[in-house]
Amino acid sequence: LDLWGKIRGQYQSAVLEAMAQDQAFYEMQLLLTADLAIAYFELRTQDTLIDLLNGVIQTRKKALEITQSLYEGRIIDFSAVA
Repeated sequence: LDLWGKIRGQYQSAVLEAMAQDQAFYEMQLLLTADLAIAYFELRTQDTLIDLLNGVIQTRKKALEITQSLYEGRIIDFSAVA
């Protein structure tokens, strides 16, 4: 017998608390998923940047080789090589 609704109130309170904790769990799961996605795309961006910079290095090495060949053929002076 629950004359003043004390037990019913406690039950409803417990149900609402469980629902709040459930929602907090899903919110945290969503935040972690978003953080993981952001980290993944940052990693892909850095990988692309590394590939780009490696391409720039190769291009500059080829340009240096051409400039050195021109210097060795006495077509240009050493200031272009330096």
